[in-house]
This record gives sequence, structure tokens and C-alpha cells, in this order.
Amino acid sequence: MKNFVKKHGILLAFLGMILLGNGWLIIKGLPYQHDIGFHYARMLSLIQTIKNGDFLALIHDAFYGYGYALGIFYGNFFFYFPALFTILGLPAMLSYKILYLFINIGTLLIAYYVSRKIIPSQKIALLLTFLYTFSEYRLYDVFVRGAIGETLSFMVVPLVLLGLYEIIYGDSKKWYYFTLGFVFLLVSHLITTIVMAIFASILFLFHIPRFVKEKKRFYHLVLSGIVGVCLAAFFLFPMLEQYFCSSISIFTQGSIYLPSGAATPIRYLFLPGWFFSCYLGLSILLLLPIRFLLSAKKVEKEDRNLLSFSTCLLILGVLIWLSTSDLFPWKIVDHMLSFLQFPWRLLLFSTLFCSFAIGINLFLLWKNGKQKLVKRLAIFILLTCFFGNALYSFQYGVRKEHYESFPENEIGNGEYLPSGTDQVLLRNLKPEVTSNNPNLEISYEKVGTSISVQYQNHSNDQKEDTYVEVPLLYYLGYQIEPNYHLTKGNHNLIRVGVDQEAGEFQISYQGTMIQKVSYLISLMSWILFLIYCWKRKKRKKNA
Repeated sequence: MKNFVKKHGILLAFLGMILLGNGWLIIKGLPYQHDIGFHYARMLSLIQTIKNGDFLALIHDAFYGYGYALGIFYGNFFFYFPALFTILGLPAMLSYKILYLFINIGTLLIAYYVSRKIIPSQKIALLLTFLYTFSEYRLYDVFVRGAIGETLSFMVVPLVLLGLYEIIYGDSKKWYYFTLGFVFLLVSHLITTIVMAIFASILFLFHIPRFVKEKKRFYHLVLSGIVGVCLAAFFLFPMLEQYFCSSISIFTQGSIYLPSGAATPIRYLFLPGWFFSCYLGLSILLLLPIRFLLSAKKVEKEDRNLLSFSTCLLILGVLIWLSTSDLFPWKIVDHMLSFLQFPWRLLLFSTLFCSFAIGINLFLLWKNGKQKLVKRLAIFILLTCFFGNALYSFQYGVRKEHYESFPENEIGNGEYLPSGTDQVLLRNLKPEVTSNNPNLEISYEKVGTSISVQYQNHSNDQKEDTYVEVPLLYYLGYQIEPNYHLTKGNHNLIRVGVDQEAGEFQISYQGTMIQKVSYLISLMSWILFLIYCWKRKKRKKNA
């Protein structure tokens, strides 16, 4: 038995973590979570859009059929998995649970992979994986908020961190970790991507002397950015085009939140249980001081970079943690950082930086001969994370009332609606084709975001300014056949000018030229990138 455990210890540890983190999913239905209505409706609208024949699904068949630009501003990439499972016959609720399972297992695997790349110790890497995956704020995201976008971000941000380490301290030729991390982060959660870019820039600026001394590192940093833009072109450029050219109030449309209003009172940073405190967790808080147990003089020369990296992460992580409170002057930067909405979103980054800093410091303590201390700290981490997960699983995953369906037209605060759209008014309007000419007889057929309209004027009085408005929100990329004039009308609906006694036209979302060029750029970039990775791996193997 001992030999079996020793031989398959890593696998058994992962199976244990998988069972611990996903047992609550076997309960029938899902508990109510803050954002579950939005994300579940997002999945359902993607399913319906694909069924309507639009696989790219940039405009979802959502919001009572008016169409919503979720595919442009909130990437579909990871949601294709549950959508396709449902289309193939699985219940939608089960598909959504499979997405949760995929994210939880993916977080374990990526966190462990990154830990092993940075820390040359299986046991410490496993401990770090456990600490990160079952950290307090991540559990809060999963069980209380139901924030799939941020939970996906938790899965992929370790890749960005690994890229940072390789470019600054390690083998800068492995810049592609940084690139891949940011691409996957971009299609997971836009807010997290922006904030991660800010913190990565801070770390790079702090290490300017190193880039000046070793210019190849700066070269690989620039290369990683250029390649990242090319790989993510399919999402990045269409989003920027829509935002700048069609007046979308991204982040602010309908939002009633400003960061200063949700800043945590400083005393609650140290106390669990307060709703908006989003407690960082005992396992992280009480282990932050272990850096002081390490002396730079006693750390071996080969580990100096690790110590330096962990110190940077620890300082940044603690500063971020403190900045989530009212200690930070949020009122001064409220409007500048209004897209953040809640300061405690930053705990994702504090958790990431502090967890990996602690993991590195535990490894260095072990190498410095303090194995007994590390073992005791490991027991502390395992116990606090285990009971924290058990508490969240029972209190929020099992004990709360469960639901087997959620509203299908939920769009949250309507962040991606055209500017000035009255969400409440459209909810109460009957979605139908209308005209400013009462004598115009109209018939139409609508499938998803495509509509075919026939009209005929039964009066001899033909108005020159006659128009028809269809129940589709105006976004760049809608095209009309034959060549009628298409503009933005009342309530930001699509308006078509008609100057004939009778006729017909078809409107559908065909995309823009920038979108089509972006897909081509991404396709060619991914092909070249994969060829580069394959050749690099082959050269390494031969060497």
C-alpha cells in the first residue's frame, strides 16, 4: 500500500482535490449565485444563436430577440463547450455544471504546471496548487458570486505569471507563456485583462535596469506583445471597432456601482464573514510574514532570482490587498476606474501574487534546512483550505435552495447595449416591426438576428420619409439586401428607409471588414505560432 501511494501520490492528490472541490455539483440543480442568471442566460443565448445557423455568434439571440453583442465584448471561447454539449443532447443545466468541472480541474492542472515550472519541488508545487485553488476569494467567486468570467481568469492568470517570471528572471525565450496567458485571459474576462496588464506593466517598469542590461529580455517582451495581439486579433479588433465606432457604453451602461461605494472598511480586511470583505483567507494572511524568516545571504546563488521574484510578488500582493479597503483614496479615482465597479475584484491578483510568493518562500525555507517548520505550515495550509472549502460547499453549494432553470433574457446591467438604450423600456415593448406610416402593411419573418420584411403602401399618399423599424438593436455589421438605407432609429433599433410603394428586404448580421480581416490575421498567426512551438520542442528534444 505504501509503495502504491508513493508511486501514485501525485495522481491521488489530484483526485482528492477534484473530489473536494466538485462534490457539490452532484446536487440537483444549482444554487442561486449573484451572477448565475447572466451567465446561464449567456450560455442559453449562445446555444440558440448556433441553432439559428450563426456559429460565430458575435450577436447573441438574446434580450427578447433584440440581439446582444455578448460575442463581441464577452468572448464565447470557453462557453462553446457547454453550448455544444447541450446541442448534442445533454440538459443545459448538466452542461453548465460540466463547465464548472472543467474550470475547477483546469485551475488545478494549470496552477500545478506553473508551480512546477517555477519551483523545482513536487511537494511544494502541490501545496501551492492547493493553496491557490482553494483560496478564500476563489471560493467566494465560485460559490457566492457565480462569476464564471473571474473564475476562468483564476484558471489562466498563472500562465501570465509564469510568462512574467520567464521574461524577467528565467529563460526569456519562453515568452510564449505570457502571450498565451493574456490571450486566454482576454477571452475570459475583459476587466481582469485590463487590470492584469496594469500590474504586469508595474512589474516590468520595476525591472527596467534588468531590461537595459539584458536587451534580449526586452526584445522577447515586445515580441510576446506583438504575437499576443496577432493571436487575439479575432476578439480584440472587432471589440475595439464596435466600441469606438458604434458608441457602446461598455462597463458603464446601466451600472450603479462606483469603486468608492464598495471599498471595504479597513478593519474588515482582517475579519472573516462580512459580506463585502471578501476575506483574503487565514492560510494566506498568516503566512505572509514567512518572508522575514529568509535571509538573502543564506539563499543559494541559483535561488536568488526566485527570492527576488517572490519579494516583488509579496509586496505587490499586500499593496493590492490593502488597496481594496477605504484606506485607498477611491473617491479621487472613482470615474477613472469605474470599470472596476468593486475594489475587492483586485483580490484575485492579491491571491495570485501572495499565493505564489508564499509557495516560493516555503521552497526556499525547505532548502535552508527548515523542513520541520515547512511541514507544520503545510498542515496549517491543508487544514484551513480544507475547512474553508467544506464551509463554502455546505453553506452555499448544498444548503442553499437550488434551481433547475434561470431567466433566459437576463443581460445584467446591459453593459454592451448601444449608448442611451433604455433597457426597461425595451423589456416592456412588444418586439415587432413598426413604421411611421400607418398605411404601410407589413409582414415579416424573424429567425434569431435575421429578419425578412415585406411591405406595401395602401395609400396614394407616399411619404418621402417613410421608414420601417425592426426589433434588432443596431450594431456595426448588420447588412441589408437589396440596397436599402440602414440607420439607427428609435431606442437604438435598426431603421430602414423605404421610398417605394411595395418591396421587401432581408437584414442579417454578416460582420464588418475589420472582423473578417481579424479572423484571417488570427488564423495565420495561430498556424505560425504552433509551427514555431513544434519546431522549438523538436530542437529541444534533439539537443
